[in-house]
This record gives sequence, C-alpha cells and structure tokens, in this order.
Amino acid sequence: MGTHIYSGSLVRYYTNEWENEIQRVARENGHTYKTSWEGEEPNWPTRDEAVTRLGRMRSDLLHSLALNRQSVLWRDDIADYHTIKLHAEAREAIKIAAAHLHRPDLPFPKRMPRDPGLDPAYAEAADKGYLIGPIAAFDCALIVHGDFGGVRFVTSPIDERVLLCSIEFLRAALNFVATGFWNDATKPKEWRERGLIFARDSGSISAADGLTEQWDEEPEESLRGNAEFAFGVYSEIVEFADAHETAIAIW
Repeated sequence: MGTHIYSGSLVRYYTNEWENEIQRVARENGHTYKTSWEGEEPNWPTRDEAVTRLGRMRSDLLHSLALNRQSVLWRDDIADYHTIKLHAEAREAIKIAAAHLHRPDLPFPKRMPRDPGLDPAYAEAADKGYLIGPIAAFDCALIVHGDFGGVRFVTSPIDERVLLCSIEFLRAALNFVATGFWNDATKPKEWRERGLIFARDSGSISAADGLTEQWDEEPEESLRGNAEFAFGVYSEIVEFADAHETAIAIW
C-alpha cells in the first residue's frame, strides 16, 4: 500500500471509507486500483464499532496521561479529509536527518542507505539516548491534538499497537529539523510539489529482448531531497489538521 499520511475523521479512516492519493488519481483517470497489503487486510469495524473503539482509545489515553477530557482532542464530524503519499524513503530521510542533528561528529550521508538501520546516527539513537525526541515523532502512526509530550503506544480500532504523539510534539520535531538542518530557510510548499527525489524500487522493466530491469539512478543528494519532501508533506498535513482540528494517521 505504500506509506500514506491522512488527516480527517478517524471514524472514516478506520472504516476504510477514504481514498489514498493513488486511488483517487486512478479513479479520476478511469483506471482500476487494487490495494496490496503487508499480510492480511485489516478486519474493518462498522462505523458504530469504530466510534466505540475510538472512545475507548481516547479514555485509555486520558487515563494513562492523567489528563482531563479537554486535553486530548480530535474531531470526527468533519466530512473533508486530506491525504498525501508520504513514501517510506521520505519518512526515513527526515528521521535520519533528525538523528544526525544529535551527532554532528558523524558525516552526514548524501544518499539513502539501503536500510535506515545502516545509518550510524539513526542506529545508535536508542543506545545514545536521543531516540525519544524529534526522531520518535516521525515514527508515530497516530498524531492527535493534545496537551502532552513524548510518545506512547495505544491500541487502535483495528487492534494494532501503534505509536502515538501530539501534534504539538510533531510540530516541535519539525521546528527542530527546520532550525538545525535548514537554518529555518525551509520551502515546504515548493518541496512538497517537487515530489520525492528517489525511491529504491523506481525504474522500468523491458521485455522486448527478454526481461530487463532498469532502476533509476540515485541522485547525489537523495537523502537531503527526500527529507525536504517529507518536511513539505508533514507541514501541509499539520496545516490541514490545525484548520480542521482533525487527527493525523500514517499507514
């Protein structure tokens, strides 16, 4: 299914009553789109079930945080939603950029590693004590409006254990990389519209004279470019969430 970021009603999201960016483009151009799942497709709840499970999730979160009911908010009475294909490579790139701000002693990589765990700054984040901070915000699959910091695990309406943080925590992470990595000279709209710089599986297959695979050449500054795209995507989705008081979900 790829990595998509969404903001809107969580009831809509968890009942699968939304289209990701690729689905919408396919429908608008008369093409058929088939979602590919890692493992089995989730057992989607009914709307009533989703409402009940989201209420339970919110109550559990409030209890664990010892907060009052107005401290964690998201609106589910919004018909509109916004979704963008974030791409796994973009998400990895901004996490690696955040990790390297904690490790200025290490050279910043120019190209995407085959796996983020191969980057030394990111790989050592937990042992060195800087994983739970800006990096963790970009690892979260659920982001809600709330008066709390840090990250925590919650059980979603489809019985997944997912990492959650507040939009304020994500905003702080974006400010952290904006200041430390780009010296506050960011161009989120331009970067978002430019798109992803490099995807590992991007290329073509030719069958004219037998099966030939040709993968796209990786640009010299692919990691920086992918981090820029991620910053633009996160900035746009946060703007929508702020305007509509909606939660953010990443799949």
